[in-house]
Amino acid sequence: MTIAAWAALVLSSWGTPASDALLFAQPWTPQSRAASHESWVRCPGSFAGWLAMTDLDVPQLIIVTRLVWYGTVNDPKQLAPSRRYTLNVWADENCRPLLGPGTMGDPVCTCCFSARATRVGTDCRGKVVYRFESVGLEGAVIPGIGRVWLSIAEDDLTSARLLRPDMQWSGFATVQGCPGLQMNGSRIRSIVDPCSRRTSDLAFELYGYRID
Repeated sequence: MTIAAWAALVLSSWGTPASDALLFAQPWTPQSRAASHESWVRCPGSFAGWLAMTDLDVPQLIIVTRLVWYGTVNDPKQLAPSRRYTLNVWADENCRPLLGPGTMGDPVCTCCFSARATRVGTDCRGKVVYRFESVGLEGAVIPGIGRVWLSIAEDDLTSARLLRPDMQWSGFATVQGCPGLQMNGSRIRSIVDPCSRRTSDLAFELYGYRID
Protein backbone atom coordinates (compact mmCIF):
# COMPACT_ATOMS: atom_id res chain seq x y z
CA MET A 1 0.00 0.00 0.00
CA THR A 2 1.33 3.44 -0.91
CA ILE A 3 1.69 6.23 1.67
CA ALA A 4 -1.10 8.19 -0.03
CA ALA A 5 -3.46 5.21 0.02
CA TRP A 6 -2.65 4.53 3.67
CA ALA A 7 -3.27 8.17 4.60
CA ALA A 8 -6.61 8.12 2.78
CA LEU A 9 -7.56 5.00 4.73
CA VAL A 10 -6.62 6.71 8.02
CA LEU A 11 -8.75 9.75 7.20
CA SER A 12 -11.71 7.61 6.17
CA SER A 13 -11.56 5.71 9.46
CA TRP A 14 -11.33 8.93 11.48
CA GLY A 15 -13.98 10.77 9.52
CA THR A 16 -13.38 14.32 8.33
CA PRO A 17 -12.15 16.63 11.13
CA ALA A 18 -14.08 19.83 11.81
CA SER A 19 -11.29 21.96 10.38
CA ASP A 20 -7.75 21.60 9.14
CA ALA A 21 -4.85 23.35 10.84
CA LEU A 22 -2.36 25.95 9.64
CA LEU A 23 0.91 24.02 9.90
CA PHE A 24 3.41 26.38 8.23
CA ALA A 25 3.19 30.11 7.51
CA GLN A 26 5.54 32.48 5.70
CA PRO A 27 2.97 35.03 4.47
CA TRP A 28 3.74 37.78 1.98
CA THR A 29 2.94 41.22 3.39
CA PRO A 30 2.45 44.59 1.67
CA GLN A 31 5.05 45.99 4.07
CA SER A 32 7.77 43.64 2.82
CA ARG A 33 6.89 44.08 -0.88
CA ALA A 34 9.28 41.20 -1.59
CA ALA A 35 9.82 40.45 -5.28
CA SER A 36 8.65 37.32 -7.12
CA HIS A 37 10.58 34.53 -8.84
CA GLU A 38 9.67 32.24 -11.74
CA SER A 39 8.59 28.67 -10.99
CA TRP A 40 7.31 26.42 -13.77
CA VAL A 41 7.34 22.75 -14.71
CA ARG A 42 5.30 20.29 -16.77
CA CYS A 43 2.71 18.48 -14.67
CA PRO A 44 2.95 15.76 -13.41
CA GLY A 45 6.71 15.99 -13.43
CA SER A 46 9.37 17.14 -15.89
CA PHE A 47 11.43 20.28 -16.03
CA ALA A 48 10.43 23.21 -18.19
CA GLY A 49 12.26 26.11 -16.53
CA TRP A 50 13.45 27.37 -13.17
CA LEU A 51 11.56 25.80 -10.27
CA ALA A 52 11.36 27.76 -6.99
CA MET A 53 11.39 25.92 -3.65
CA THR A 54 11.50 26.49 0.10
CA ASP A 55 12.47 24.21 2.98
CA LEU A 56 10.38 23.16 5.99
CA ASP A 57 10.79 20.72 8.88
CA VAL A 58 8.40 17.75 8.74
CA PRO A 59 9.13 15.35 11.64
CA GLN A 60 5.67 13.72 11.31
CA LEU A 61 3.69 12.63 8.26
CA ILE A 62 1.44 15.42 6.97
CA ILE A 63 -1.76 15.12 4.96
CA VAL A 64 -2.04 18.38 3.03
CA THR A 65 -5.52 19.81 2.53
CA ARG A 66 -4.75 23.33 1.26
CA LEU A 67 -1.83 25.35 -0.03
CA VAL A 68 -1.78 29.12 -0.11
CA TRP A 69 1.02 30.98 -1.84
CA TYR A 70 1.63 34.50 -3.07
CA GLY A 71 2.79 35.43 -6.52
CA THR A 72 2.58 37.59 -9.61
CA VAL A 73 1.57 36.75 -13.19
CA ASN A 74 3.22 37.75 -16.45
CA ASP A 75 -0.01 37.25 -18.41
CA PRO A 76 -3.48 37.97 -16.95
CA LYS A 77 -4.79 34.82 -18.65
CA GLN A 78 -2.82 32.84 -16.06
CA LEU A 79 -5.51 33.80 -13.50
CA ALA A 80 -8.11 31.63 -15.30
CA PRO A 81 -9.45 28.78 -13.11
CA SER A 82 -8.47 26.22 -15.77
CA ARG A 83 -4.75 26.75 -15.12
CA ARG A 84 -3.01 23.94 -13.26
CA TYR A 85 -0.22 24.00 -10.68
CA THR A 86 2.03 21.35 -9.20
CA LEU A 87 3.34 20.57 -5.72
CA ASN A 88 6.62 18.66 -5.50
CA VAL A 89 8.53 17.71 -2.34
CA TRP A 90 12.10 16.41 -2.05
CA ALA A 91 14.16 15.14 0.87
CA ASP A 92 17.01 17.37 2.06
CA GLU A 93 20.76 16.96 1.91
CA ASN A 94 22.78 19.81 3.50
CA CYS A 95 20.31 22.59 2.62
CA ARG A 96 19.84 21.29 -0.92
CA PRO A 97 17.15 18.98 -2.35
CA LEU A 98 18.27 15.35 -2.46
CA LEU A 99 18.02 14.49 -6.14
CA GLY A 100 17.80 10.97 -7.51
CA PRO A 101 18.20 9.80 -11.12
CA GLY A 102 14.57 10.43 -12.17
CA THR A 103 13.36 13.19 -14.51
CA MET A 104 12.47 15.45 -11.58
CA GLY A 105 15.07 14.05 -9.19
CA ASP A 106 12.61 11.57 -7.63
CA PRO A 107 10.45 13.80 -5.38
CA VAL A 108 8.78 12.09 -2.41
CA CYS A 109 5.45 13.80 -3.22
CA THR A 110 3.99 15.08 -6.51
CA CYS A 111 0.44 16.47 -6.92
CA CYS A 112 -1.36 18.60 -9.51
CA PHE A 113 -4.23 20.99 -8.76
CA SER A 114 -5.92 24.24 -9.78
CA ALA A 115 -6.16 27.50 -7.80
CA ARG A 116 -8.17 30.65 -7.23
CA ALA A 117 -6.45 34.03 -6.93
CA THR A 118 -7.19 37.22 -4.97
CA ARG A 119 -5.29 40.48 -5.36
CA VAL A 120 -3.44 41.51 -2.17
CA GLY A 121 -0.94 44.25 -3.07
CA THR A 122 2.10 45.14 -5.20
CA ASP A 123 5.70 44.04 -4.89
CA CYS A 124 8.89 46.13 -4.93
CA ARG A 125 8.92 46.11 -8.74
CA GLY A 126 5.34 47.39 -8.94
CA LYS A 127 3.82 44.05 -10.01
CA VAL A 128 0.42 43.04 -8.63
CA VAL A 129 0.68 40.26 -6.04
CA TYR A 130 -2.08 37.65 -5.75
CA ARG A 131 -2.94 35.23 -2.98
CA PHE A 132 -3.37 31.84 -4.66
CA GLU A 133 -5.33 29.11 -2.86
CA SER A 134 -5.27 25.52 -4.06
CA VAL A 135 -8.40 23.77 -5.32
CA GLY A 136 -8.52 19.98 -5.49
CA LEU A 137 -5.36 19.24 -3.51
CA GLU A 138 -6.97 17.30 -0.65
CA GLY A 139 -5.08 14.17 0.37
CA ALA A 140 -1.54 15.04 -0.74
CA VAL A 141 0.94 13.38 1.62
CA ILE A 142 4.36 14.62 2.82
CA PRO A 143 6.28 11.90 4.70
CA GLY A 144 7.76 12.71 8.10
CA ILE A 145 11.44 12.64 7.16
CA GLY A 146 12.71 15.87 8.73
CA ARG A 147 13.69 18.78 6.51
CA VAL A 148 12.14 18.69 3.04
CA TRP A 149 12.08 21.02 0.03
CA LEU A 150 8.66 22.10 -1.23
CA SER A 151 8.00 23.65 -4.62
CA ILE A 152 4.84 25.22 -6.02
CA ALA A 153 4.91 25.85 -9.75
CA GLU A 154 2.73 26.51 -12.75
CA ASP A 155 2.07 23.57 -15.07
CA ASP A 156 3.49 24.76 -18.37
CA LEU A 157 1.19 22.53 -20.44
CA THR A 158 -1.94 24.32 -19.13
CA SER A 159 -0.39 27.76 -18.63
CA ALA A 160 -1.23 30.94 -20.51
CA ARG A 161 1.92 30.71 -22.67
CA LEU A 162 3.90 27.56 -23.43
CA LEU A 163 7.62 27.53 -22.61
CA ARG A 164 7.44 30.90 -20.87
CA PRO A 165 7.05 31.67 -17.14
CA ASP A 166 3.53 32.96 -16.44
CA MET A 167 3.47 32.74 -12.62
CA GLN A 168 6.19 33.93 -10.26
CA TRP A 169 6.27 32.94 -6.59
CA SER A 170 6.63 35.93 -4.26
CA GLY A 171 9.42 36.14 -1.73
CA PHE A 172 9.36 36.14 2.06
CA ALA A 173 11.86 38.69 3.36
CA THR A 174 13.14 36.75 6.42
CA VAL A 175 14.92 33.49 5.61
CA GLN A 176 13.48 30.60 7.61
CA GLY A 177 15.96 27.71 7.84
CA CYS A 178 17.75 27.56 4.48
CA PRO A 179 17.41 30.35 1.88
CA GLY A 180 14.91 29.72 -0.91
CA LEU A 181 16.25 28.06 -4.05
CA GLN A 182 15.56 27.76 -7.76
CA MET A 183 16.39 24.56 -9.63
CA ASN A 184 16.60 23.71 -13.31
CA GLY A 185 17.71 20.13 -13.85
CA SER A 186 20.91 19.71 -11.85
CA ARG A 187 21.48 23.48 -11.66
CA ILE A 188 20.59 25.06 -8.31
CA ARG A 189 20.86 28.70 -7.26
CA SER A 190 19.89 30.70 -4.16
CA ILE A 191 16.99 33.13 -4.46
CA VAL A 192 18.10 36.75 -4.17
CA ASP A 193 15.58 39.58 -3.95
CA PRO A 194 16.38 41.97 -6.85
CA CYS A 195 15.37 45.01 -4.78
CA SER A 196 17.09 44.36 -1.43
CA ARG A 197 19.91 42.28 -2.99
CA ARG A 198 19.59 39.88 -0.06
CA THR A 199 18.86 36.15 -0.05
CA SER A 200 15.14 35.51 0.30
CA ASP A 201 12.69 32.78 1.22
CA LEU A 202 9.26 32.17 -0.36
CA ALA A 203 5.78 33.16 0.82
CA PHE A 204 3.26 30.38 1.48
CA GLU A 205 0.89 28.79 3.99
CA LEU A 206 0.30 25.04 4.33
CA TYR A 207 -2.84 23.56 5.93
CA GLY A 208 -3.45 19.96 6.87
CA TYR A 209 -3.14 17.29 9.57
CA ARG A 210 -0.14 15.70 11.27
CA ILE A 211 -0.29 11.94 11.80
CA ASP A 212 1.76 10.24 14.53
